[in-house]
Parts: sequence; C-alpha cells; structure tokens
Amino acid sequence: MLKAIFRTHDNFTRLFVGLKPIPDLHPENKSKRNILSELINMKKHIFQKPDTLILILILAVATFLRFYRIREIPFTHDEFSALFRTGYDHFRELINQGVKIDGHPAGVQVFLNYWVKLTGMTEWLVKLPFLFAGVLSTYLIYNIGCRWFNKTVGLIAAAFLATLQYPVMYSQIARPYGSGLFLTLAMVLFWTNLMLTPEKNFRKNAILFVVTASLCTYNHHFSLLFAFIVGITGIFLIPSAYRKRYLGLGLAIILLYLPHTGIFLYQLGMGGVEGWLAKPGYDFPIKYLGYIFHFSFYTTFLAAALFLFGIFQSGRNQIKKGFFLISLLWFLIPLVIGFTYSMLVSSVLQYSVLLFSFPYLFFVLFGHIREQKPFVNQVLVVSILTVNILTLTLERDHYRIFYNSPYERIVVDFKSIAEKPYLKIIVSHPKITQYYINKHQVSQSFHWEKSVESEEELIGFLKAHSSKYDTLFLGSLSSVHPVAIPVIMDYYPEMFSENNYMGGSSYIFARSNKNSKTFVDQLDFSPSFPTFWSGIDPNGITRDTTEKENYLYRMNEQMEWGPTYIRNIRELIDSQNDYIDISVDFMPGDSLSQVILVASLEENGQSIFWNGSDASKYSNNLLQDSCSIRAHISVKLSDIKLSGNVVMLKAFIWNKGKRTFMADNFTISLRKGNPILYGHIEKIPYSRD
Repeated sequence: MLKAIFRTHDNFTRLFVGLKPIPDLHPENKSKRNILSELINMKKHIFQKPDTLILILILAVATFLRFYRIREIPFTHDEFSALFRTGYDHFRELINQGVKIDGHPAGVQVFLNYWVKLTGMTEWLVKLPFLFAGVLSTYLIYNIGCRWFNKTVGLIAAAFLATLQYPVMYSQIARPYGSGLFLTLAMVLFWTNLMLTPEKNFRKNAILFVVTASLCTYNHHFSLLFAFIVGITGIFLIPSAYRKRYLGLGLAIILLYLPHTGIFLYQLGMGGVEGWLAKPGYDFPIKYLGYIFHFSFYTTFLAAALFLFGIFQSGRNQIKKGFFLISLLWFLIPLVIGFTYSMLVSSVLQYSVLLFSFPYLFFVLFGHIREQKPFVNQVLVVSILTVNILTLTLERDHYRIFYNSPYERIVVDFKSIAEKPYLKIIVSHPKITQYYINKHQVSQSFHWEKSVESEEELIGFLKAHSSKYDTLFLGSLSSVHPVAIPVIMDYYPEMFSENNYMGGSSYIFARSNKNSKTFVDQLDFSPSFPTFWSGIDPNGITRDTTEKENYLYRMNEQMEWGPTYIRNIRELIDSQNDYIDISVDFMPGDSLSQVILVASLEENGQSIFWNGSDASKYSNNLLQDSCSIRAHISVKLSDIKLSGNVVMLKAFIWNKGKRTFMADNFTISLRKGNPILYGHIEKIPYSRD
C-alpha cells in the first residue's frame, strides 16, 4: 500500500517536470536501490530544467504573498454580506433569501452556504479555497502563455499574476473574483487544447471545457460574459472538421445554465449598484491601468521596459498576431461593455469585475517577447518578483492597510478605552460590530449610531451627555454624516487622536481650550473685508450690542442672497479625501426655517456639486455663553469627481424664506480626511511612517 502511494507521488512529480510516469512494476521486482536510483535521477532532471525551477519559485512566491499571516486576513464587507446569507437548510430558502437578493449568480453563494457548515465563521478557513484558487491561477496563466507564445512569456505573465496586488487581494477575499479568475483561466486552457490540438483527447478537453465554462456562468455575471466571449471566439478558430461538435459544446453550456435563467432575470430587474457605486469617468481606463501596476513608477517602468525589450528584440514577423489580437479583444471587450452599460443603463463597472479579463493584458504587452535562454528568464522573473513585492509591501502597504478591517479596528480601539469614563459612540454595521464584539470579548456598552442618526439627534445627544464627560470616543465608518465631526467639535474642540483605516476611523475628542480646527478663512464682518469674499452689503453691517468690538451682519426679508466665499479648492486641499467644513453663527430674529447655508463646486462653469443645509436643523446648537446658534455644512470631497485644476468652491447664505436674522463668524475650515480611505483602489497620497 505504502509503495503504491509513493509511486503515485513520484508519477505526479515526474509529470510536473515533464517526465513519463514510472512503470507499474511488480513490488518484488523493485528493490530499494532501484527506487533510490529513480529518485536521484528525477532530482537531477529537475535541476537540469532551470525554467521549471523558475516556475516553482513563482508559485512559492504566489503562495507566500497570499497566505502570509493567513490568520490575520479579515473579512470584508462583501464577505460579511454573503456570510450573513448562509446557514439555510433548505435549498429553496437559500436561493430565495440568500441568492436572489444579492445580484450575483448562485454559484459562490451556494458553495459558501455548505462550506461554512464545515468551517464555521473562522476567517482563514472560509477563505482557504479562494487562496488556493489564486495560486493555481498563477500556474494556469503560465501554461496558457506557453501554449500561446513561449515559456518566457508564460513565466513573465505568471510572475506578474503572482505578485500584483490586484490578483493577490482578490485571492484573499471569499467572493466570486478569485474563484472566477481560476475558472476562466482553466476554461481558456481547455479551450486552447480544443483550438490547437482538437485531435488529441477531444472528449476529455471538451468535457472539461463545458464544466469550467458552466461554472463560470454560475460564478459571476462578468465571468459569464467572458465565457461567452471565449465561446464565440472559438467558432472562428476551431478547425472546420470539429466546428459542429464545438457548437454542440456551446449548446450544452446553455442547457446547463437554463436552471439559473429565472434568477438572472430577477437580478437583472434589480438594476446596478448606483446606491454606492458611481458611474465611471472617462478617465477610468487610465486609472485602471495605474491600479493594475500599483500606481507605481517602478512597476510601470518595469512593464514598459519589458514591452520595449520585446519590441526591439523581436521582428514584426515574430509576433503571433492571432493570439495577440485575441488577447487584446478579450481584455478590451468586457471593459467596453461594462463602461457602456454603466453610462447608459446602470453602474456596474468596478475593478473587481474586470479581474477575469485582465490577465490577457500581459500577453498584449509581453506576447511579442521571443523565448529567452534560462539565465535571461531568471533575470526577468527575479526582477519582476523583486520590484512588485517591494511596491506591494512598501508603496501599496498592502498588509497593513488590507489586514486592518475598519469594523474590527473600531471595536479594538473601543476596547482599549472601554474602562475609561468617556462618552462612547460607534457608527458602524450592527451585525458586523456584534461579530467583533463577540470575537474580542468586549463587554462594555456604547451608544449606537441609531441614537444619533440626524443632526438634530446628534446635537440633542451631545447636549444631554457632554457635561458629564470630558472626553468622547467616536468609532465610525466613512459613511458617517460629514457634519458629525464639526458638530462634535462644538462641544469637544480638541481632536486628541485619530486612527485611520481603509473605510473608517476612530477618534478621541477632548473638551479643552485647545481647538484643533484648521481655519482657512473667516468673515467676522469687520469693515475691512478679506479676499475671496463678495456679496456683502455695507448697510447690513452693524455692531454687536453686547460686544462693541464685534460686528454682525443683518439680513432681512428683502435680502435673499448673503455673503459669498469663492475660491479654487486646489489652493486649499492636499488630498481628495479632505473635507471642507463651513459654519455660520446665527442670531435669529424669527424662525431660521429656509435659511440655507449652501456649498457648491463648479468646474469649467458647470456645477458638479451642490448642497444646502437648513439652519433650523441647528436651532438647538446654542453656543456656550451666547444666544447664537452654529449651523454647519461639510463638503466630503472623496465622493465628488474632481478632474480639473480649477474647481471653484462657493459658500453662501441663501435667505430662501425671507427671514430676519443676524450672522457672524462665517468660517471656512479644512479637515484632513482619511488618507487611506480607499487605499485598496487609489494611489495612497502619503508616505509611510
């Protein structure tokens, strides 16, 4: 029995390095010396094939980068969303309550439902199949590169796929992206066998092609689209003698998908995800390429250098034009379809859905490189691995940013101050927060976001509790209302600490004489008006009856438009994740209803953002030792597309209700945003500490 096991292991290893299997000799005819001799010969053969050693190195690096600190890889929001829709015992319930409402095909959700029954909610166990899929994808792209072009191209493509953050990160997420990458590559490999050598093992390759293509259709709508593109391509390439049989394979794939059509049509009626995903800009392809290559000069330079190396080294006739064109079309068509659908119908385009077609970019860039000697292959691969690992860990800071879930870090930060007499607020997803409360065994209580959903409720909450506490802890996702921080700082002016994570932050505020706001400009209505202000009627300026040195601005029913601040925000901000906070102190003569504090942004004379805040919402926000109330409005720049170099900020008072009131301290402040808010998809605009 043991000898049979060892023989099977040897055969697998020999097949991997290109040797024929060991003959199945009768046990009594095989001595220990013969077995040892076979092993020695096999080892020598491996070390005589340096390209095989290079591939083993690539696979080892791919495994290490994906499995590194495996127990610390957290669940993402999308994973929690899927996992909260598992646990069904009846398949019909799983489909109706777990699959249909999501918008993705049933494949991965059905798999997770039963996989979680085995693994529980342990992060690394849930992710394990997707991690292995990521490593196997690296091996598959190597094989496709070898079949389409040559070993050098296969090794280069595998080295990039092993080390770029794009495939690494999505291999670490238990969603249909890493699995879809593996399935589409496996499908293409079997498709390649059908196209190039249909006379060899046609039945086996046909069955495997149908199975993997069908799994693609059940995995994700974009992997379904990619399978369709691959299938159509094959009609034009397969030898005519096999075309009818190939069309039969397509029919089989369609028949296997028929049970899912009801789910597909139901989800199609749901539309896109524009509730949280904006339509792509025309610069999306440029940003996408930047994202693929780590937004890094070094990775981009390396890719460009390899491209030019192939151009200068290979003649025009050396390029395999057929596979080059296929690679170009397979990379571009999903991008074009996704962009067009997002612009004309509903937004669906994001980097994740293009993962299935992105590997063919490597063949577009490097497919013209001729096969090199083993030493050159070693130099090329080691260069790719070195540069990409350094930019992945240093420039992209992948393991610090991605491994720090905002949901978990908010709970951990809260636990660190749980015993202290702070006023504590958490603005996060209740079920996810509860998961981490249980995981980290947190027993102390805090106030949920539902207690402070609106400006009025937040002000009422702070007025009721701020006198009892000198310090406030806030843990919040980036979805927190933009004015929450300025309102809190009316009661706790000092931002004592701030911890930023991808998608959220935690803060500690203190009630002290120190004010942490960064003032950009303030209009106090003294006779000398500062730059950038306009629309001020000198007749409206009056002295404060309580403080003779203070000036106020009086507006009445005949004055619809008040003072206006106009300035190019490019002169103010360092990052598009920053905030512009605007506030005005009002002394109402009557109701402040329909007295609107407005902030807008204009680019090339076109409005790209407009928001107004009714001052009456702040009628309870009385300033200390004053009869004034302070109204706020904030511009969250991370949610606005800023493309030009001239983006004019306009902030003004709109007396829509024709009210009578006094205004003072019209203030423009800059608040530094979270620099890694979207760190997984954007260039990180800061240097590591």
